Amino acid sequence: MLEGNFFFRGEYANHSAWYEWPFMRGSLLYWSESQGGKFSSIYLMGNPIIWFVGLIGVMIGLFVVVRSLLFRAEGNLLRSPLFFLVVCYAMFFLPFLFVARFTLLYHYFPSLIFSIILFAVLFEGVLSRFPKKTARVLLAGILLLVFAGFLLYLPLSYGIPLFADEFFFRMFLPIWQM
Repeated sequence: MLEGNFFFRGEYANHSAWYEWPFMRGSLLYWSESQGGKFSSIYLMGNPIIWFVGLIGVMIGLFVVVRSLLFRAEGNLLRSPLFFLVVCYAMFFLPFLFVARFTLLYHYFPSLIFSIILFAVLFEGVLSRFPKKTARVLLAGILLLVFAGFLLYLPLSYGIPLFADEFFFRMFLPIWQM
């Protein structure tokens, strides 16, 4: 199996490179149907809000870890949860730099989990600096954004019929080729 995957050079319609995954490029179409001017489709894709906060978590986490390594910050960085999470993210993400065959968005899912956890750890640190009431409002705001993202992209994941303009309204980034 390893040899077969190593030498395979085929193409796939919705393949995406490893560096496009954090931006949710390469959603996979599983099913589509057209009826009465509406289109139904089922895509493998994520909630853009969750992916965006995950990307923020990775960028800030990398910045903090690199800054700590370069400037020898106080404390033992190697024992910090932040360092562990950045290493886990990289461990699941970086090996795909060396994959020659086509790759798909779902290869990013293990790294995505760590990006979300990274954001949660960092956001908890930010919330701890605010009064409890303000922290709860900020947390509720993030949760509302995530829920709104879920509702907005629900039709694309569950095959709910949309008109063409409703479909294209959901394509905020030009790299989201569906």
